[in-house]
Amino acid sequence: MMTDNWNTIMYQYYRGLGISAQIYFVGTVIVLNIVLLNLFLALFVDSFENPTKESDAEKQDTTNLLHFQAKVFRILKQVSNFVPAALEKKL
Repeated sequence: MMTDNWNTIMYQYYRGLGISAQIYFVGTVIVLNIVLLNLFLALFVDSFENPTKESDAEKQDTTNLLHFQAKVFRILKQVSNFVPAALEKKL
């Protein structure tokens, strides 16, 4: 909740409605600030409690990446075995 110049609006309502406007505005500002603070702290604490939550899509992406890396390494191994053999035949 933005608390920028809320008191000037409260004073305008106070002049028109009396003390009930002050009670309403002060109560609203206090309650909403506490709610927003608790919401922020809950999100903050939750991020520390469960830092490595991975979704199924992220796990699948990781698995796909590992399979791709294994294929690349197999191909590189085949190429590295082939190149020296081809050079030996030429010599």
